[in-house]
Amino acid sequence: MISSDLLELGVEHQCAGRYHQAENCYRRVLTMDPNRADAWHLLGMIADAAGKTDDAIKLIQHALSLAPDRAGFHNNLGTIHEQRNEFNLAVRCLREAIRLRPSHAIAHNNLGEVMKDLGRVKEALTCYRAALQHDPNFAQAASNLLMTLNYDPETTQQAINGLA
Repeated sequence: MISSDLLELGVEHQCAGRYHQAENCYRRVLTMDPNRADAWHLLGMIADAAGKTDDAIKLIQHALSLAPDRAGFHNNLGTIHEQRNEFNLAVRCLREAIRLRPSHAIAHNNLGEVMKDLGRVKEALTCYRAALQHDPNFAQAASNLLMTLNYDPETTQQAINGLA
């Protein structure tokens, strides 16, 4: 089995919640090609799902050392830092994801979440709006925008009702 097929099989296992089988696939891929950044990244995502955030960070950072231009890797690393309340690191990762792919709606939304956590409401609103600009059907970003508008002293209830 070639490494790409094995990687796809691992993704199928991971999507089905069969993390042990997915991890085995990714590790086999890495024995064939230790420079497969996507396999390192996916191992990091499995570690994160298992609550092993220290391991997840190391694995994703290794993936980024092999492929520093992968916006999705930066985004996922940022969300792990956010979960750990490491907001400055999260902001740095998410901004890098957006720099690499300005249309990355998920990264805009995730940056909005960090800004909201930091009490930077205006910046959070800007991020959610950017997410919706790039993906008008992004329900989570729309929900986050509506919720966060309630914390903006300049936004009236009438304006919020007009958006809902």
